[in-house]
Order: sequence, then structure tokens, then C-alpha cells
Amino acid sequence: MDRRGWIGGAFMSSAMVAALVLLAMTAKAQQPVDASQGNPSPVQADVDATQTPATADPPLQVARLSVAQGNVSVEPASVNQFSPAEVNYPLTTGDRLWTDYSALAEVEAGQLAIQMAQTTDLTVTAMTDTLAQFGLGQGSVHLRTYALDPEMTTELDTPNVAVTVLAAGDVRVDVDPNGDWTVVTVFGGVVQVDGNGLQQTVGEGQALRVSGTNPRSEEHTSE
Repeated sequence: MDRRGWIGGAFMSSAMVAALVLLAMTAKAQQPVDASQGNPSPVQADVDATQTPATADPPLQVARLSVAQGNVSVEPASVNQFSPAEVNYPLTTGDRLWTDYSALAEVEAGQLAIQMAQTTDLTVTAMTDTLAQFGLGQGSVHLRTYALDPEMTTELDTPNVAVTVLAAGDVRVDVDPNGDWTVVTVFGGVVQVDGNGLQQTVGEGQALRVSGTNPRSEEHTSE
């Protein structure tokens, strides 16, 4: 789910000007047809679909990939394909990370660190100046918050529930590959777990297991 002239001369005769104009017209006629005309290549299509005005503001908050061990892949929001991820790769809204077997990764965003275990699918669903939101499709993460900004909400969503950090600490969240259940284990701090018909505060030393996309059944245990 670490950051990133040219001029010419004067005083030419009219004959020289005419010659330069003729050369420019000839060169233009020899240029290849613009790939964006007719049927653009897939790469060109991707670029065109994601163009933004030059005046668009950059995102205020950007996470980064701080650790990548083994086969770690990234799927940028604008590209429907995974590619190898490198340390310090910037991550923002819509970017997706995958850790393969025996791989590990860590994402940092300010006072937040998310450590990903192997076979984990993590998406940055929102990264703004007031919200750091992530989606965990499967796998295991440690959500570590070192300090909480009162103006910032930190949330991790799974197929079953939404986990919101209420007090800084260390929380582990596990999701099975089919998305049938989620286990939230709090080693430090406090989180709130919300689902359809479910709202539960989980504190240090406690764990909560939730099943189904309409989580009405839960198991609350002490570690």
C-alpha cells in the first residue's frame, strides 16, 4: 500500500528566411502520424485517460513504501497492472500493494506505519490532510500509530468491518483470502470496529473476530 533551456539568432536575408520556412514545412510533412489519432496504443490510452490540468493541486498527504523484502508489487491508481515496487515509492489515493509468498513490506505516512505480511493485498483508498484510509482485501497487517493528530482520521477497512484508531498503539488485522472473516487484535491503544449493525470498542489485550459481510456475530476475547 519512502518521495519525488534552449534559443536562436537574427539579421537574415529574405532568401534565408524563405529557405528556413521550406525546410520546416518539409520536416513537418515527414513526421510520423500522431499515435493518438485513430486507434491509440494501450500505453497512450492510459496516459490520456489520466491526464489532469496543469493547474491541479498535488495531494497534500503522500505515503511511501519504506520497506520491501521479497516480491512486492504495486498497481498505481491509473494503471490496471502490477509491477515491481521499489523502496520510497510514493503512494496516494487508489494505489495498491501486494506482497507475495515470503515477502514483507511497510508503508509509512507521517506518524503511521503499516507492516504487511506475506500474501497481503492493501489499497490506499484515501490519503488527504484529514483522512488516511486503507483497504485490506486479504492477509495480515500491523497498524502502528505513534501519535494521533486530532484533525486526522486513521481507518482500515476490510470486507467485514471498518477499524478506526482511537488511541495510538499497535493493532493487528487479519483477513482470510475469501474475505469471510476479520480478526482485530489490539496490542496497544484503542480502536473502534464498525460494521452493519455492529459497533465495538476494542482495547489493549483484547481481540475481536467478525464473520460475514453483514457482521451480526462476533467473538470477543482477551489475550
